[in-house]
Amino acid sequence: MLHCHENSLYYIYMKTIFEYLDYRLYLKDYYLEKKKMSKFSFREFSKMAGFTSPVFIKLVIEGKSNVRKSSIGKLSQALGLVKTERYFFENLVMFNQAKNIDEKMRFLEKLKKSTSTLKSYVLTDEHFEYFSQWYHAVVKELLNEMEFKGDYTLLAGTILPPVKVAEVEQSVQLLKRLGLVNEDENGVLRVTRQFISTAGISMQALAVKKRATENGAPGRRRHRFGARGPAGHFGGFNRDFTRRLQ
Repeated sequence: MLHCHENSLYYIYMKTIFEYLDYRLYLKDYYLEKKKMSKFSFREFSKMAGFTSPVFIKLVIEGKSNVRKSSIGKLSQALGLVKTERYFFENLVMFNQAKNIDEKMRFLEKLKKSTSTLKSYVLTDEHFEYFSQWYHAVVKELLNEMEFKGDYTLLAGTILPPVKVAEVEQSVQLLKRLGLVNEDENGVLRVTRQFISTAGISMQALAVKKRATENGAPGRRRHRFGARGPAGHFGGFNRDFTRRLQ
């Protein structure tokens, strides 16, 4: 990417904004790349974007502050983004900061449509499918915690609220296509890499909370909505079934 600020020319070698699904990670990468070539500071970065606090960008990157919609334009300008990039960046910020699953899915759809003609874009139909159902992230975390060798009925029994065996099998196939899981030499499915975790976890948490609201009281023992599972993720796990899988 080529960025020009004031009278200085900076060549910043990093992925384009269209390859991110976490705007905070993009800001972090931008800051680190620019800092390599100049005495760039968070104070300067915040000032460029019109923020009065010298540490505001730092707090945003750390997830301790959010960017208001009215400030996205100035921030985009400070980043040197052109029109199509600014539109994507605005929707990306709104997607990451959305408060409920319906709002989040609406902005995700905008992200997908706005980059439908870009060959290098990270969000494929499979990525969109991953975000569209709360249980995909739950299945991935379960596979990360246990030795799974193909018993989809048993795997489905670990998830609360209940998910159909066919849905769990489709979820595993989706994870394979995304390159998130793979079989080792013993035929055990292993998680090979994490997947844009900030966006994924928040999507899962919001989806599970929505499912809890739609299905009644979350306090019942069987439906442990919103309980924290492995690695700090949200999801419902049937611990009896989980012990049988381990």
